[in-house]
Amino acid sequence: MDETPRPDEAAEDMVLRLAREKALALDVGETDVVIGADTAVVVDHIALGKPRDEEDAVSMLMRLSGRRHSVVTGVAVRAASGIQAVLSATNVQFRDIGQDEARAYWQSGEPHDHVFRGFASLWRLVHLPAPDREFETERSEDLSSARRR
Repeated sequence: MDETPRPDEAAEDMVLRLAREKALALDVGETDVVIGADTAVVVDHIALGKPRDEEDAVSMLMRLSGRRHSVVTGVAVRAASGIQAVLSATNVQFRDIGQDEARAYWQSGEPHDHVFRGFASLWRLVHLPAPDREFETERSEDLSSARRR
C-alpha cells in the first residue's frame, strides 16, 4: 500500500485515510471485523515517515531531541455494517539525546521500520452503526468518537 502523503494533507487526515484504506483492503464477511491503523510522528507540522537508513533515522531523532512533538494514530474498524474511524493524538516531550545515543538506538535494530516503533497510542473501539444509518467521525485533541446522524 502506498503510504505517501497527499499534497497539503494534514498528518491527522493522512493517518485516518490510511487506516480506512487498510481496513478496506480485505473482503468482509457477514461476521468479520477488520481493523486498520496508521501512526505518524509530527514535528513542526510535518509528519516524519519511516527512516530510509541510519543517517535518516539519526537525523529524525536529532530533530526531536529535547523537543515536544505529537504522535497521531488513526484506527478504522470495518464490518459488514460499515466503517468507522477514530483519531488519537498524544503530545510527547522528547528528552535531549546526542548523536551517539541516536546511532546506538538505530543499531539496536528496534526502530528500523519506524523511529517510534515502541510508542503506542491509546485508542478504543466504538460501536458500529446500524446498517441503515450513516455516520460521521469527529476529531478532538484526545480521541475522536463516532456519532450517528
